[in-house]
Amino acid sequence: MKRTKEISQSCIFCEGELLPIYHLNNFEIVQCQNCLSSTVSSYPDESVLQSFYSGFKFQTDRKHLSRITTPAIKKWMQSLNSTKHARMLDIGGGAGFFAYAFEYFGLGNSTYIDLDTSACAFAQNELNLKNVTCGDVKELSKHSPNSYDFIYCRHVIEHLIHPLEMIEASITLLKPGGTYILQFPNALSLEYLAYPERLKHFIKNLQTSNGFSFTKALRIHLSKQNAFGIDPIRHLWAITPQAIGDYLNNRKDISIETKTASVSDAIYSPYTVSSTLLEKLRAIVGRSLISPIRGGAHAVIIIRKQKG
Repeated sequence: MKRTKEISQSCIFCEGELLPIYHLNNFEIVQCQNCLSSTVSSYPDESVLQSFYSGFKFQTDRKHLSRITTPAIKKWMQSLNSTKHARMLDIGGGAGFFAYAFEYFGLGNSTYIDLDTSACAFAQNELNLKNVTCGDVKELSKHSPNSYDFIYCRHVIEHLIHPLEMIEASITLLKPGGTYILQFPNALSLEYLAYPERLKHFIKNLQTSNGFSFTKALRIHLSKQNAFGIDPIRHLWAITPQAIGDYLNNRKDISIETKTASVSDAIYSPYTVSSTLLEKLRAIVGRSLISPIRGGAHAVIIIRKQKG
């Protein structure tokens, strides 16, 4: 696979030292010794990524409409701003369902952007969204500054070679008083210990990529080197909430709130539905017993732009 040049030896979020921890899918994984975020030591070429995501069709199924257009999500969106006829930007949020919900609830107008042409076609043809931009998040720079009251970026930055570019562009696009929610896998989470089939997949991948014993692979997963969520070529990053806080902490134009959410969270994880008794029990164990240890599977950063 064609690779770009190797990354620097310091963390882009906090400038901590990056050291190798293991290999995964023929990529070397390096971890910051300060904020504990992880990435790959060399990135795939951008043309390779574009090819990978062409036809990716993440969550492009109309059945998900009922999971997004819920009273809970409506109340959540309403709580984010009090502006009438607000403008919302949905960045790669899974086929445009959140952009659709924003308009469905009568909160204003929305724009959806995604790299996947199939997802964009779904948003236009199946959801009838009028404002759809099909392209890389670099297209954000073409939008006017201070354009949006609410920006939701759900599970995108872990896919990017340059996540800080997207974060900075999004803050620029946010109106004073607006809210930007950045969501991604919590790199330190142990919540998937409640889901044995997913844990088994991760451990097997570690064993195959490194020749580790089952015991060593499990020990890594339980440690802070687990780099939860990283899965190159799809996920190039495992980011901790601390990393985003470190990067944005000195900004005077924004305020930051950091939290995590469970796999079973009705707002931040609506696609995960527990239907059987066993699934419901796993959700309870994950949410109530495991998530409190190092946070839920979803990291949620709430960024508010200061007025004036």
